[in-house]
Amino acid sequence: MNKNVEVLLEKARRYCSTRETSRHDMEQKLKQWGAPVEKLGEILTSLEREGFISEFRFARAAAADKFRFEKWGRNKIRHFLLQHHISEAAVEEALQSIDEEEYRTLILRELKKKNDTIRSGTFWERKSKLYRFAQGRGYENDLIMQALDQIVNE
Repeated sequence: MNKNVEVLLEKARRYCSTRETSRHDMEQKLKQWGAPVEKLGEILTSLEREGFISEFRFARAAAADKFRFEKWGRNKIRHFLLQHHISEAAVEEALQSIDEEEYRTLILRELKKKNDTIRSGTFWERKSKLYRFAQGRGYENDLIMQALDQIVNE
């Protein structure tokens, strides 16, 4: 490796040590920093080999963060990870790492909170608004319906 590539690799190591980064994001960042296109693969492979980039680790961390902080459902998280060019295997593992009980509790809590903010309307209008809200957050249709039924029966 020449000196310029070594400097970029060190900069990339520092960048990756402060946050989880996908290979695709790091590739974009290296291009932004002016890395020679023919050296991108070499730099990225080196970062992966040294453990600075891990597709599975990024997927698990991103899924956990989007679930915990953004309160996203699995569909929206899946879409987010696929946009970052994460493999289907890593996406599936990340989605499986979300605790099912926590997931169901969260969708119910979010729908109850949203229900309190809806001013008025018929039963069906309220249910429709809640359904669209949950769908926009990326929750699965069957879980939305179960949560809505539970809210209605309370």
